[in-house]
Amino acid sequence: MQPNLEGIVSQGFRISWKYKILWVPNILFWVVILIVVIPFLPFILSPFAGIDGGPTVDVNWQLYIGFWILFIAVSALLESIANSCTIVGILHAEAGNKVSLGELADEGYKYIGRVIGIILLFRFSTLGVIVTFFYLFSSLPNLMSLLCFPALFLVLIAYLFLNILIEQVKVSIVIADINVTGAIRYAFRIFSKNFGLLFMIFLIIGLVGFAISNILGVVVALTNSITPLFLLLSHRFERSGLDYRIVTIVSGIISLPLSTIIEGAFMAFEKSLLTTAYLQLMHSSAEKANLQLVA
Repeated sequence: MQPNLEGIVSQGFRISWKYKILWVPNILFWVVILIVVIPFLPFILSPFAGIDGGPTVDVNWQLYIGFWILFIAVSALLESIANSCTIVGILHAEAGNKVSLGELADEGYKYIGRVIGIILLFRFSTLGVIVTFFYLFSSLPNLMSLLCFPALFLVLIAYLFLNILIEQVKVSIVIADINVTGAIRYAFRIFSKNFGLLFMIFLIIGLVGFAISNILGVVVALTNSITPLFLLLSHRFERSGLDYRIVTIVSGIISLPLSTIIEGAFMAFEKSLLTTAYLQLMHSSAEKANLQLVA
């Protein structure tokens, strides 16, 4: 059976909507990320202090860079757990089986080490390219000002290609239960033979993600607008004494849970599309034979 874009999108949406248990690992991922990030927001934003004319802050750059390296590693671990559990759940959904969160964790944990390895490889490679780009820009400003946009375009194209490939590697690791090098070889074979289909899937994911981000932006804007009015109308605060820190906290209490649920559902939808595409490609005997060669 030849992969069909309409069938992949339909099946991916059906699975991610019917099996809402798939949302849970991804919601937990965002909850933990928020718990980690929110207390460190002043530290994260410290390099940008004074940009609006306010007081500047001395930044310990070694500590700042170390924080981001640690955050990348921790978020990669959390993402590998969410990805592994979600893909395992999609396999059960494809077979029509009901599965609990505990079963997802029991079956998904054995893939975490391999999945986190490929995530870290991707992230630090991307970080290395970004650092190199900005180093060249600061060292060779005249030359890089001429090459900036062409170089940036090539970097973005390379990032897109690599992102498509990495996502297929993660699915290969979980579904085929093969090592990282074997998964990379097989994913590259799928990528090279079916780039058009995979590109269209990523385009759909990107468009859906863009629409969701705009919807969330509207929700946050409305919350930030309505909350002060509600507080004033409830006579809890006088207009002159309205503390916008309280407004921010109240707005966050309203908008963050909704945002987290929507982001979790979107991640489940994304993985459903990618996993469904992989499984449809696996239906051909030729691809099965190729998998035997790289396993």
